[in-house]
Amino acid sequence: MSSFASLAVTVGVGCVADTQDPEVADLSEEDTASAEAAMLSSSSTQGFGWVWSTLTGVGTINANSSYSHDSAGGAPVNTYFVALSSRENNSYGGAYLGNDQASAPLNVPYTPSTTYQYTSGNQYSTITHVNTGRYTVRVPGMSATGGTVHVTAYGGGMEYCNVSGWNQSGADTLIDVGCWGAAGASADSLFSLSYHLGMPSTGRVGGFAWASDPVSSSYTPTASYTGLYNTLHPCYFGPGISAGHNAPVGSHFVRYPNMLSYNSTAMVTAYGYGNQYCKVSYWTGVGSDTQVNVQCYDYLGNPVNSQFTNTYLGAEMFTPC
Repeated sequence: MSSFASLAVTVGVGCVADTQDPEVADLSEEDTASAEAAMLSSSSTQGFGWVWSTLTGVGTINANSSYSHDSAGGAPVNTYFVALSSRENNSYGGAYLGNDQASAPLNVPYTPSTTYQYTSGNQYSTITHVNTGRYTVRVPGMSATGGTVHVTAYGGGMEYCNVSGWNQSGADTLIDVGCWGAAGASADSLFSLSYHLGMPSTGRVGGFAWASDPVSSSYTPTASYTGLYNTLHPCYFGPGISAGHNAPVGSHFVRYPNMLSYNSTAMVTAYGYGNQYCKVSYWTGVGSDTQVNVQCYDYLGNPVNSQFTNTYLGAEMFTPC
């Protein structure tokens, strides 16, 4: 795993978090300094950071030594990406973990490394490998409706992962994850996963949304699966965030009101049981708002409409409620 407690990467198909830390990756002093300058962190018990990459060698990007692959056979290619790391302990409710057993025995729950997982309920999550490329994550002690989930394949292969859904089961939350290989078939994979009922770090502006309507030109995402935290609404759930589908197939957006569009990052994870994937195209200011633009594809690289989860996080501070 990375040196951070949780690491998520958003880019095109097959971009995965690799095993190398900045100290052992083949980085120049300028690369490392640039990455460190981009990371924002707080204490050892709660913090986060992000970096927007600059390109070095083929398939190898600055401080997290990630790999990206094209859709035709899995050859390494250069690409931009955003990476968000978090290590936290906040009152809004959240969990993260790293799946360290890609091909565990079927239907036998196991506890992944406790070094790389956390829940706000101070209990350990478990994972059940239910079929090839299919996993169910049980997050104990968190049963509130809503929140958001992101998942990223982990390792040096071509695999990529989606979130298929999450729901309450007694006092726990169950999260379904699907992973795919280069040919679009289900494939076992390591992955990192984060689940948040609030923002990934207290005191920062941002928001999240489940973009559940892949065809409407404009709509309001379901209130219980959105969160909005800005200087006007520091602890606000519900309406305010909008989303929609642009004219080209596979082109979508989420707009966060009263939000700066710089010193920030955006993450996206495709949602559903298909083998599609989504990537952040770019984010930009629209009046006083920030709009995150998302593009989704099938495993062959053809644009397709898709549901997805999106998180936008800025560096601006407000007073936590």
